[in-house]
Amino acid sequence: MVKKVFWLVAALIIAGCGTLPFQKAAPNAQSLSVPASLSQQTCPVNQTCPTCPVPPTSTQTPLISATPTFTLTPTATFTPTITPTPTQTFTPTATATTAPRVYIPQATFPVYAQNFAHPEKGCNWMGAAGQVFDKNGKPVTNLIVSVTGTLPTSSIDLLGLTGLAQTYGSGGYEIVLGNQVVASSGTLFISVYDLAGNALTDAFPFNTMADCKKNLIIMNFKAR
Repeated sequence: MVKKVFWLVAALIIAGCGTLPFQKAAPNAQSLSVPASLSQQTCPVNQTCPTCPVPPTSTQTPLISATPTFTLTPTATFTPTITPTPTQTFTPTATATTAPRVYIPQATFPVYAQNFAHPEKGCNWMGAAGQVFDKNGKPVTNLIVSVTGTLPTSSIDLLGLTGLAQTYGSGGYEIVLGNQVVASSGTLFISVYDLAGNALTDAFPFNTMADCKKNLIIMNFKAR
């Protein structure tokens, strides 16, 4: 019975601090006197009863906050340390020199004649021939004679050597221009070189004729 009374009192205390409604004892129950300090106790306004349960007042606060503890900062910057710089410049060290023009055409340059060195070919031949003379009028051998340019039928880039065509005299040369007679005007050039390739004359233009009796162009040179 004492336990029942204890739990009843406890329930009333928890519910509030008002006057306990003990007026009559329940039938067949023992009388129980409640101390006046409990039956008459009330809670003052805006105050907490010392015997009432105190609701929790704390606010849950996170114990750990995820906060970055470091910031990634570049510590080095790549900078090229070498700049390519040209160290050499090509400069020609030699200048080609021109040999003195030691030969000029003879006054009768050129002479047109019928081919007498190859009479059997008739009109099926056209060429240039002649000699080169020094200051004493003697033929000079081993000089290169060049004929370059164009004809209506072909391009010309031919060489002869003085001393190989004795039909035209001592030290004579011959250059075959084609197997037919063709007329041209100032499109062919003749010049003389030594064996080292140095020019001994200027390049002189000459004409050709479509004439079987003028298919040999004789061009002689003399020293100045």
